[in-house]
Amino acid sequence: MSETSRWNAIGLFYAITLVISVGLILFLSKIFHIADPTWALISAVVCTELDMGLARQLVMMRILATIIGAGLAVAVLMISGPGNITLMAGVIIITLSCHYLMRIDNWKLATATGVMVLVIGLQQHSVGVAESIAIKRALEVIAGSITAGIVSLILGKLRAVKSNM
Repeated sequence: MSETSRWNAIGLFYAITLVISVGLILFLSKIFHIADPTWALISAVVCTELDMGLARQLVMMRILATIIGAGLAVAVLMISGPGNITLMAGVIIITLSCHYLMRIDNWKLATATGVMVLVIGLQQHSVGVAESIAIKRALEVIAGSITAGIVSLILGKLRAVKSNM
């Protein structure tokens, strides 16, 4: 197989994998009455990978970064309350915690999640709303990441079987 053909086949495989993951997430969203599965869909895109080892690593990192970012953001809001200084302090705390203390490679994902939770808490002037959003987003990310991981695993095995024929 030429390099161009291989490149085209890989792109097609990614597209098929993503379409199946997105379709499953949309289907499950209807069943479980989830009106906005945006974060699950984003996680499916982030975690879809041809290499099973990399897919597993991405799924775990995405889930871990989301939980840590959301958790630290809620903790910052609980300690300092919703205020403009909270956003700056939260970004510093989340970034430094993930980068230096926890040594998370994808610390930017944790910080992005934390910023989203902090901003919602600030906009609504409510730690409770931020907690609710943090839990909802974390569950969506877990669902989307696991869905993409399973689809990548199944299609990766099928692809490996086909290439061994």
